[in-house]
Amino acid sequence: MMKTNYILALKALFVYVCGRDKTSFSRLNIYKQYFASRYFQKSLQFFLVLLSFSAIPQHMYAAVDRGISISVNNPSAPAGNNVVFTLTAINNGTSPATGVTVTDILPSGFTYLSSSASQGTYDNTTGIWSVGALAAGDDATLTITATVNVAGSYQNTVSISGTEADTNNSNDNASVTVTPSVSQPVFAAGSSSSRCQDTGRITYSATAANSTGITYSISPLSAGSINAMTGEVIWSGTFSGTATISASAAGTNGPSGNTHTVTVNPLPTASISYGGVPYCRTGTVAVMLTGQTGGSYSSTTGLSINSSTGEINLASSTAGTYNVTYSFSNGNCNNSTDATIIINDIPSVVITEPAQVCNPATIDITGSNITTGSTAGLTYTYFLNDAATIALTHPETVAETGTYYIKGTNSSGCSDIQPVQVTINNIAATLTSSAGAVIQGNNFTLTTGADTDYEIISWSPTALFADQTAKTQTATLKDSSTTFTVIAVSEDGCRDTATVKVALAGGAKDLFIPNAFTPNRDGNNDAFKVYGSTIIGAEIKIYTQWGALVYETNDNTKGWDGTSKGVAQPVGTYIYVVKIRTSDQDTFLKKGTINLIR
Repeated sequence: MMKTNYILALKALFVYVCGRDKTSFSRLNIYKQYFASRYFQKSLQFFLVLLSFSAIPQHMYAAVDRGISISVNNPSAPAGNNVVFTLTAINNGTSPATGVTVTDILPSGFTYLSSSASQGTYDNTTGIWSVGALAAGDDATLTITATVNVAGSYQNTVSISGTEADTNNSNDNASVTVTPSVSQPVFAAGSSSSRCQDTGRITYSATAANSTGITYSISPLSAGSINAMTGEVIWSGTFSGTATISASAAGTNGPSGNTHTVTVNPLPTASISYGGVPYCRTGTVAVMLTGQTGGSYSSTTGLSINSSTGEINLASSTAGTYNVTYSFSNGNCNNSTDATIIINDIPSVVITEPAQVCNPATIDITGSNITTGSTAGLTYTYFLNDAATIALTHPETVAETGTYYIKGTNSSGCSDIQPVQVTINNIAATLTSSAGAVIQGNNFTLTTGADTDYEIISWSPTALFADQTAKTQTATLKDSSTTFTVIAVSEDGCRDTATVKVALAGGAKDLFIPNAFTPNRDGNNDAFKVYGSTIIGAEIKIYTQWGALVYETNDNTKGWDGTSKGVAQPVGTYIYVVKIRTSDQDTFLKKGTINLIR
């Protein structure tokens, strides 16, 4: 019994001092009753005697408990940021620990920057921290600064080792995990953008570090629809104002959001028109513009258009249908509008002048011979003016010389108007006699005339005129009044006839006009009169030698009594002009002087 107690006491001592048998150490409670027994005390004295003779190696009785821990200052640092790992090596045992080393090889998710150790050195290439010795209860620290390379979750694991046996291996390894937080989404288009109001598809994509996915939304909904996965927006053509594109990134410590503001500027508006009807290729036409001004005009080839004003030169354009584009801007947005214009060719009216005719003939300007060579199929109208506002009533019987106008219109309503010259040649011949009534046997002169250059081709009575082409003739009357006729012809061949009647003064031998009278009231030659058996009337006018009218009367029986307005006129010479009418209805003038004697 005593032997057994000594053996158990020695076992308890061995466990206490050496601690080499972990199983026995775990059953330390079984033997603790022996620590206070007299057998343990005796065994301890015996064991100490052995130690004094160095009979037992030191490691047989050492108690070392190495431990390692690791922490990180920011376990959710995003990619691109730096983190600081803090490693703490500790000897929790009662005996010194020697040859202590710590291994920390940084994972691929980190890039080494620097390190600082309170004890020993760290080789970042091998990941070995050579700590050295740690007294019982002492510790040492190492800080490692590194950059988080990429998004993801990375675990940094460390381990500790040393020369002595470790009484507790459970704290020989430690690790810490860095899982970066999801970053705020960043839009490729920046924080804001602007666009012009219209339909269209635009993708507003964003990226976020450490994100497991990004979803998108738009506000207000009236702005358009958005693909929640891609950020593609189908814009509403009626929306203008401010729209907000939101991006939400999922991930650690997420979601993380950001917005992109889109200013949708209203489009400028305008409309143009050129009247909406086809035009003929003549003149110009102005554009009718409403809305935004200051734009420019363009069209397809063939249209002559002013790019600044939009005015079209129809005459310089080629016939056809054209699309005119008006491009304009309000400073923020551009827009355009279109209009169609149709230009038709104008026809060609070719005029052949009609042959001249002589009055009273007329000219027909409606005949096809007048417009031969004109565009086929035209409808013709006739006018007195080139503006075609005064119609010619009877173009088929034009009777007056002048310029008239023929307008030809095609099926498109386009027309050409050209002048046509009508010449109605006319000659107005005249024949005058030097005396209206002549005394038988007295000569008188017949004179021809006309309103144009002319020649005389005949006189009648033919027997009286040997020279039938003379323009003046001298003739006499024999026994009666005679009507003389002449035919004149113009250079263009037109003829006219003129006549004049020369009266034979009846009783010509007894026609008497005194050359003096004596108005003294003695009953003899008291008045100036005209005397003759065939005279039925006479108009008497008396003038002074200076041409002043002093007296006139239609009563030949009364004559002139030598007064003027009841006042006796002075003695002298006066001029008379007497228009005599004879019984055969001839009329002729007589002029001369009369002496007033008292």
